[in-house]
Amino acid sequence: MERVQTYGLEGEDKQQPAEREPLPLGVVFLALGLGVACTWWGVLHEVSFYYMATYDAQANNCFAGFLGGGVAGLLLLGARCFTKIPLERIVQSFGVVVLDGAVLVLFYMLLQHERTYVFATMCYFVLNVSFFSLVSVCIANFSRIGFSYVPRALAIVGVTYAVLELVSQGLFFEGEQFAFSLSQNMIIVVAHLVLVVASFLLIRQGSMRLAKRAAQSAPVEYRAFKPAPALLVVALFYSIVFGIVHNLASGIVDEPTLKVLPSHIGLLLGGAVFYASYFSGNMCGRIWTRFRQVSFPLTMISFILLPLSDQYMANVSVVVGECATLNFYLVFLLACVAISKRACFDPIKVSALGISVAASGFLFGDALSSAIRSLGLLHLDAMVYLTAFAFVILIAATFWTGDDRRAALLWGMEEKRAPRKYDDVWVTQRAESLVEQYGLSTREGEILHMFAQGKTPQQITEELFITMATVRSHTHKIHVKLGVHSHAELMSVIEEGTKEEKGR
Repeated sequence: MERVQTYGLEGEDKQQPAEREPLPLGVVFLALGLGVACTWWGVLHEVSFYYMATYDAQANNCFAGFLGGGVAGLLLLGARCFTKIPLERIVQSFGVVVLDGAVLVLFYMLLQHERTYVFATMCYFVLNVSFFSLVSVCIANFSRIGFSYVPRALAIVGVTYAVLELVSQGLFFEGEQFAFSLSQNMIIVVAHLVLVVASFLLIRQGSMRLAKRAAQSAPVEYRAFKPAPALLVVALFYSIVFGIVHNLASGIVDEPTLKVLPSHIGLLLGGAVFYASYFSGNMCGRIWTRFRQVSFPLTMISFILLPLSDQYMANVSVVVGECATLNFYLVFLLACVAISKRACFDPIKVSALGISVAASGFLFGDALSSAIRSLGLLHLDAMVYLTAFAFVILIAATFWTGDDRRAALLWGMEEKRAPRKYDDVWVTQRAESLVEQYGLSTREGEILHMFAQGKTPQQITEELFITMATVRSHTHKIHVKLGVHSHAELMSVIEEGTKEEKGR
């Protein structure tokens, strides 16, 4: 078992009104920092698209970026599984931000000449490895705070990303398209470096503030990591669709600057939709329900609008596409946090594997649609087939899981395991006997059975998808009906009855 220090906010998971409390300053800094990091990453992609003179160079650069995401996830996962390297410290170190700054300047220098595009693409790859590693570390930090804070923190990430990109677009696109000059556009390089440094300082400050709480909580033992195939299927299939949408949407509006406003309206809507879906703060057990209700239809609509887009509908398509994309990836990160917390897995391993699969899926979808465009097959019939393909894989990823309890089992958040204290047969018989003898309700009997298995009130709230107040209410009724005054007395009654059942 790997022992780690959590950041001392676990108690707030047990207080359901926590979502009404203000976010801890450390969480705010961390969310703002990740939002700024997403901004410099997004700007990097748009700048390369705007200034690279050929479609092949643009496409190769995009491929290299998501390849970097896949490699970053695998490197983090391998390092975590086979070494004791302090990944969080390294990724957030001053050395890494200096390296990022140097590679970013080199990227812009190589962007000036078409003959050096291939080296600029290598720099882009390195910067993406760094960015996706940073995302994984931030998610690991989010997994160590009260879950009620996480949806709001991720909503701040999305809104910060959308607002900053919108504000900075005029600056980064001030130069002549397909002709970047380091001497004439130095302000772009400086502004980009400012974003990189700002994201580093905010994330570092957030991590340091949260680390101060570590002394107030006991170390947690992580269970052996078991990948959740269902979540990986969702990440892979949805990312393939978003990769196709990303590539094809670039052809809807020929002039990149014309996509700025609709793109960022879509990003803002994506953050707003995510927050509206998960604002209650007690959604750890309802992620799958909201995902099917919101993310699936949004994604399908974004794809269907592509072949229907003309000069009047193009902006609508861009808005819906960006909204669906950001909403999905925020939900995906939320699911990574939920799995890490409820299954007690190492969050670096969960997020690293998830990011690697998602980036690989996006790369595949982007390459597939790019090949279709290059072969001149992008016509109405091809779009019909692509839409059918997207619909099939989205259905396959979304509806085979079942309800939230089934999703929790498949995602690794719950296990079918034997009770920790008693043989299941005797526990069941004793629980049923007590239900009949004292007239317990169905829900009270269910909670009694889970107590008999040695489960805590917090585990009961997560498995039954009810609030802590509801568990306490049912527990009080059980105590009254059985004539006990404490949990210890209740367990004593169960234990004595179980021994009697075994002795018969």
